[in-house]
Amino acid sequence: YPPTYAGAEAVMAHLAKEAESKLGLTQVSISHGGVNHSAGFARWEEILAVAAPFSHTDQRGAERGPLGLRLNLSQGEDDPAVGMRMGHTAIVTQLEVDTRLGKIRPLHVWNRLGVGKIFVPELARSQVYGGVIQGLGYALYEQKQYDLKIGHTLSSNLNDYRIPGIGDTPEIEVTFDEVGYEEIRGQGIGLAELATVGVAAAVGNAVFHATGRRPLTTPITPFDLVAGLKE
Repeated sequence: YPPTYAGAEAVMAHLAKEAESKLGLTQVSISHGGVNHSAGFARWEEILAVAAPFSHTDQRGAERGPLGLRLNLSQGEDDPAVGMRMGHTAIVTQLEVDTRLGKIRPLHVWNRLGVGKIFVPELARSQVYGGVIQGLGYALYEQKQYDLKIGHTLSSNLNDYRIPGIGDTPEIEVTFDEVGYEEIRGQGIGLAELATVGVAAAVGNAVFHATGRRPLTTPITPFDLVAGLKE
């Protein structure tokens, strides 16, 4: 998000100047977690303790999006071309289907994402794990129930609203393709919902491959699956 970057850079530049004027540091350069200087390294906490109050305000501009659309984000003339900020993912699901009872049991999910440079692999991988499990919930379990007369939600708690548990979680394999975003700042983009949105489609494809029937609604319940196989 460009204004966030600009704001962070402005604050760091201010603190670097404060380090020179308040702490008497020389040859100051901004680094991760603080500033390098001629005598070593100073943490942001040390500089903040003596720095004068500072505020920064930025404004969102417009940037080119897919198909040339203008998006409400700032972008300079030298920033990348259309589509460079769109992430990509490929998701494959392996599962078992009990065609008599309609039970679907996910066995393995492979999720490969192309979002550029991964700064914290452990955190990114954890986010994808959670996204895949959430996607399995959309595909197989989560279903709101309403009172059709008064419109109240009947499935308003976890006793009535099914979500995946540990026993429902398959083996999940996550890999990253860290190329293709070298021209943008930071050389990477956010994962956001990318790890989640394709999972239900991957489950549907696997069910079709196993049974010959393609489910078109979610969740894919045992009742719907068995009824569809009888058609």
